[in-house]
Amino acid sequence: MANPMKGEVDIEACGEQLRLILSFNAIAELEEEAGQTLAEAMAALEAGSVRIMRLILWAAMRDHRPGTTLRQAGAVD
Repeated sequence: MANPMKGEVDIEACGEQLRLILSFNAIAELEEEAGQTLAEAMAALEAGSVRIMRLILWAAMRDHRPGTTLRQAGAVD
């Protein structure tokens, strides 16, 4: 069960339960992969960037699924 005090959220996707969390490590990986700060990535997200949306999902999945690839995150529906 997700721990909302830690910022975790559970979602149902691809017929399974996924736990998402934007931990400090996740945010650092997001910034590294995007080549942008979190603030810049959020501005791109607000502008409609699907690439950044996929990166955020990917980063949020990695604490509980460290082997998740960008392509796998992009396939979540």
